Amino acid sequence: MRIADRYVLKLFAGMFLGSLAAISFLFTVFSVLDSLSRLMGMEGASFTGIVRYYLLQLPQTIFMTAPVASLLSTMITLGLLNQRNELTALRAAGVSLMRTTAPMVLAALAVSLGLFQLGNTLVPLGNRSLLSAKDIIQGEVTDPSRRVWYASENPKRPPIFLRVEKVDRNTGTMRGLTVYETSPDFSLRRQSTAKSAEWKKGEGLVMREVRVREFNGLSVPVLREENEVLLPITDKPADFLRAQRAPEEMDLEELNDQIVRVRRYGLQDTAYRVERQSRFAIPLSALILALVGAPLAIRPARSGGLAVGVLGAIVVGFVYFIIIAEFLSLGKGNLIPAWAAAWSANIVFGLIGAGWFLTLRR
Repeated sequence: MRIADRYVLKLFAGMFLGSLAAISFLFTVFSVLDSLSRLMGMEGASFTGIVRYYLLQLPQTIFMTAPVASLLSTMITLGLLNQRNELTALRAAGVSLMRTTAPMVLAALAVSLGLFQLGNTLVPLGNRSLLSAKDIIQGEVTDPSRRVWYASENPKRPPIFLRVEKVDRNTGTMRGLTVYETSPDFSLRRQSTAKSAEWKKGEGLVMREVRVREFNGLSVPVLREENEVLLPITDKPADFLRAQRAPEEMDLEELNDQIVRVRRYGLQDTAYRVERQSRFAIPLSALILALVGAPLAIRPARSGGLAVGVLGAIVVGFVYFIIIAEFLSLGKGNLIPAWAAAWSANIVFGLIGAGWFLTLRR
């Protein structure tokens, strides 16, 4: 790596980390100003609980703000190089503007790859924990451990549908369980209601205080009561809770599984498909916005100085995320295809950025 490359990369990295910290801090401040008074007014709210609530937002905040930080750091880095006449010196030495910006583009690509990993590890994990924090502090969000619907699937038998009134997150004990066992033609064969159930490894669900209704094609079902009934399924209580997660709480593997499961039963999978596409589109925007920012930084730097470049970065980033937020909303509303919802902004800005970036040859 040339000395100039290391110099540009070091300058970009410092600007990126500083920009990311500043933008994330501003987002957190806005979130605090918007919700702190409401959280403090909740019964049982504690200082540690409120702090935990905001800390759990950080992975999602970083995931959404890093592309803007990539744009801002690209424009500031080039603005500083121009302000110090270092761009002029490099061009005099035969180094094109495109070659000068290459380390920043590679760094932006690395940021995109890092965001992809973040979006499929800490972000869904933080969102799941954030839901729990909201349950504790706000008492407004539906608890996914209540009124759970689940389909137990096995290729050797028809699906079994279960409805659970309450799943204990810690012990896995279930309360208010209703089991619907179907025939190969999907007609109801047996309905069992249990006061409680417990999963036992290697056995399945042990249901207690059970009332069973056997249909078997009869006009009047046969009723019986049992103290204990074993339902031989391999699904664990954690699987029941996982199936109730919102799309933003799932990693890619869980999203793919949920899409297959939802489609199998003819249900709407739009929100899951849009979320899956956005897990690729949003990280890539760090690279795309860097491509947009590089030529924009050169033009204002020649005429209006560094402040104009920073202002331009803020405007471009703001416009970009308004567009992507609107398209994601349209996609989740099933008004446009999932790929268009996630990728339209990237396609438009990517074409503009690539076209402008190629002009740096001159």
